[in-house]
Amino acid sequence: MRKTNRVEISEGATLIFSGADYSFLGDVIAQSVRLVSEGKIPTEVVEEHDGFYALCLLGKAQEVRVLTPGTVVTIGRATSQNASDWSFPNDSSLSKAHFRLTIDQEGHGQLEDLDSKNGTFVNDRRIGGRLELARGDCIRVGHSQFLFL
Repeated sequence: MRKTNRVEISEGATLIFSGADYSFLGDVIAQSVRLVSEGKIPTEVVEEHDGFYALCLLGKAQEVRVLTPGTVVTIGRATSQNASDWSFPNDSSLSKAHFRLTIDQEGHGQLEDLDSKNGTFVNDRRIGGRLELARGDCIRVGHSQFLFL
């Protein structure tokens, strides 16, 4: 089990982990509260209840997918349902099925790289195989970044 630290973050805050700048996190967390108020994600995500998570695409689009126990989401370049549930067809650096995110029945989030050509990075470290995720992990694949809340 990974240990996580609680940190209060205000909008516009700059966070630095392992030399990487995560200044966007303050804005994302502030936006997650806004998403709850708009009914786009359940309160349990922000309150950090086990089994309630959100995967947030960072950048201009800022899409959000709510994840609950039993959810399996495959992310990649392919548009067919057999390959990717969340597709980015214009990102040539993604594999057709790049990674899979699973929330198991106990409410734990796991990420699995699907033998992608260009790799899956969690908090700026390339992963191989499976990795248990913690809230606040930043996932980078191709030209896309996601925040696991």
